[in-house]
Amino acid sequence: MTAHTQPSACLAQPGLDYSSWNGAMLTGPRGSLWGVRVGYVEAGRLVTGMAFTEAVTVIGPYADDASYAQITAGPLKITWAAGGDGSIAGQAQALRDGLVVVLEAYPAHDYWLLGLPLPSDGGPPYVPFVNPCHFRVARPGLIIGLSPGIEVDPGVSRITGGHSIPRGRWERLRPADEGQDAFWLGSAQTPARTQLSPTCDGFDKPDGRSGLMVFGPLARGETICFQAAAGTAPLTPPPAIDAARIAATIAAAAKGNRRGLSGDGPLGEGAGPMLDAMFWIRTWHPFERKVFLPPGRSPWMYDGRYNVWGWDENFNAIVAALVDAGLARDNLLLAAGDERIGPFAAWRVFRRNGDRTLLEATYPVYRKLYPPQDAKLVQGTMPNKFNVGKGMDDTPMREHLRNMGDMYSLDMSSFKAVSLEIMGKMAAVLGNPQDARQYEQDYRDIIAAINQTFWHDADGMYRNRYVSGDWALCESPTSFYPLLAGAPSAQQAQRLVLHLLDERTFWGQYVIPSLSKADPEYGLPTQFPHDGKTIFPPFCYWRGAIWPASNYLVYEGLKRYQLDAAAAELAAKSAAMWLENWRDGNQTCENYHPQTGRRTAYASRAQSWSMLLPLMGVEEMIDIEPWDQGHGLRFGTLAKQPSRLTNICLQGHAYDVASGGGLTRLTRDGQVVFEARGGNVVVRQFVITQDSQCSFEVVADAEVKLLVNPLGRPQPLERVLPAGKHRVTTDSQAQMSR
Repeated sequence: MTAHTQPSACLAQPGLDYSSWNGAMLTGPRGSLWGVRVGYVEAGRLVTGMAFTEAVTVIGPYADDASYAQITAGPLKITWAAGGDGSIAGQAQALRDGLVVVLEAYPAHDYWLLGLPLPSDGGPPYVPFVNPCHFRVARPGLIIGLSPGIEVDPGVSRITGGHSIPRGRWERLRPADEGQDAFWLGSAQTPARTQLSPTCDGFDKPDGRSGLMVFGPLARGETICFQAAAGTAPLTPPPAIDAARIAATIAAAAKGNRRGLSGDGPLGEGAGPMLDAMFWIRTWHPFERKVFLPPGRSPWMYDGRYNVWGWDENFNAIVAALVDAGLARDNLLLAAGDERIGPFAAWRVFRRNGDRTLLEATYPVYRKLYPPQDAKLVQGTMPNKFNVGKGMDDTPMREHLRNMGDMYSLDMSSFKAVSLEIMGKMAAVLGNPQDARQYEQDYRDIIAAINQTFWHDADGMYRNRYVSGDWALCESPTSFYPLLAGAPSAQQAQRLVLHLLDERTFWGQYVIPSLSKADPEYGLPTQFPHDGKTIFPPFCYWRGAIWPASNYLVYEGLKRYQLDAAAAELAAKSAAMWLENWRDGNQTCENYHPQTGRRTAYASRAQSWSMLLPLMGVEEMIDIEPWDQGHGLRFGTLAKQPSRLTNICLQGHAYDVASGGGLTRLTRDGQVVFEARGGNVVVRQFVITQDSQCSFEVVADAEVKLLVNPLGRPQPLERVLPAGKHRVTTDSQAQMSR
């Protein structure tokens, strides 16, 4: 771009409007939002917006810094590159002969034609964001736009019943004397026509509210080049768009595409795709004025309300923290108030990057939700008992047909226990010893209540229980959530694992079903009780479908108890199932069929928590454990097949790790610091001190030869260890002892 077209203080990135996966979004310095998207004509209808989402076949790559991105749907491949000057460049390539491509300038995040807004829990109605920008055709192949500045008040959102209820939000258009924002979109090729009115079915904007360029029919491989910019009016577009320059910009961006994490093997292969998929879910929140990670690219999110669901965004933050601490932080702050995993997610992210300010921001929120001196179990009350299996729409755990009254909730009581424990850890970090002591006592009290109330000794299993004392009959993955809470004894944990690995209940090729296979309602359709009509077909939703969040929570519990063999199996099975669907059209499914491992009939094809499945593979190879008092590293796996991860950043260091197949090697900041040969190992509490000493705990499944090389030593230290568990330290005399 030339200097006279340089925009000011603008964001220009691929995606960011969750209704338009085929687009990019630009912001103006006065708050305006501009969208550019590329669709194609199929059977006389424009495939764009949510229709494009269902047609997607290839997601990514998507650079960590959003400088480069690519996505393909059916016969159309779209590539984006940041211009480096506030502009964005793109290419649209036809993958078949005769394709008609439509390039559109439209008002991003504009939901003015949708239905009535959702009431805000008795308060004033929530007003959806309305984008006032308008367009006109300047010449064939050039569309320009103007918009008044937009002021917003984000209001206050309170997470209630599984999603946020926004209050006090408003939008104000700045008066003309405060200036306007401007925009232009230009193509290097001359389109067949440039116009403002719709060309075919699929449009919801009247004249002037979107601008179109129609290209084609194109030959297979033919590419359309285009560029867009936003800034302060007047913003002068260039005399012509240079296709060669755009191609060079995109080629340079592709060459410099930064991937902060990649891998291979059964546990590592999903790492790069996991991040591509998660970053393509990134969305702009027009009220909060920031990028965040919503639950996905789902039609049920296309309502303009910008609710934050809490559960989903907190899981997304755990994934994002591997490469983007800022994005993880923004998600955690937006989702602060989630009563299930909110404190756990904040602590998980803090342990990875040490950002104390994150705890300072979230601790007061969660202290109100979980005040000290409250260690009572959570109940699910009649008639709906939604706190039992909270968020699990049609779960049989609530046992409506038995109708035996209120129940104690195993899942919510376990989440409360985790939260109380972490609140104590947060208080200690923040220098509040009084709260820390009280939360430690509260945690001990609720753990005792969980074991007294929910442990069914005859079955070796935790079960939901009625307040009357009667046992619930239904078993689901929530029976293993006490592992995450640290509730069972070592003996109880071993019995739980036997139940998990039993193929008559929860184990198999695809795991973990959301209902025990021994349950009489396993796999049954969900029906309306008053007329018997089917809501969900067999194995959909919570009558058997596999949910990534449940797998992840059970996995975290297994790792907490150092049940490494079972954890390795669960991580490997979860990552393999995810990869099967990823290889088939890059699907990242809301849930999975327990018999086929594929997307169920009613599941979203682009759900963010799906990335928890490959995340388990990453965490199985290397992570910072949330439960240790120190900040030691955990790495290695008992999985038999070798896997590898490259460039994973934890606590300010970049690590590479290879594990499985009888070799474990850890590289820190380019230097090999640990190697074990001859068997598989899991290493915990791995710490290198400032004076280049090293200590760790290691579990080996066979005799291994260790080579340890703390930073600054002239040569590695060697020792042979038999199978089993060992504590190893080095000293200043170049010795390694156990």
